[in-house]
Amino acid sequence: LEFLSSKVGRGLLTLDGEQWMRHRRIVQSAFHINFLKESLSESAVPRISNFIQYWRMAVKNSAKEGKVREIDLNSHLSALTLDIIG
Repeated sequence: LEFLSSKVGRGLLTLDGEQWMRHRRIVQSAFHINFLKESLSESAVPRISNFIQYWRMAVKNSAKEGKVREIDLNSHLSALTLDIIG
């Protein structure tokens, strides 16, 4: 754990015993199901809608040009995930 502590600091990943329990109690409310539902509905829905709108526009523009456009879903969904949780 000493190596990990030097890289990520002293927190839930590297603490144990009473210190771990104290830190866990502090962050526990952030993972309560009602809190997650509320915060995700406020942050995730608009971001997902933006991505869908972008994809629709990309398809529409490609159709106008008579082209087929590939969308790298992996990179888009990774970016969306980071945007939601970040």
